[in-house]
Amino acid sequence: MRITTLQSIEPDVAKYLYVSGRCAVAHAYQSNVVNPDDPADLIRLRKDLPVIRELARIAIEREFGVKSECDFHRT
Repeated sequence: MRITTLQSIEPDVAKYLYVSGRCAVAHAYQSNVVNPDDPADLIRLRKDLPVIRELARIAIEREFGVKSECDFHRT
């Protein structure tokens, strides 16, 4: 599982996802954190995406009270 891998190599997974994922993609820097032409960056982002999606799902459910698809169908 990707989260386990990240925990073993990154001391602060939340910071890693924020800086190396969200900020790197959403903002331009003088020195790029993510190079869209580098296959290694694309592979890393692809591996991180399920973790980011799950964290977003949890946040939306807890903060806004929007049920997940599974919970919606269960009720």
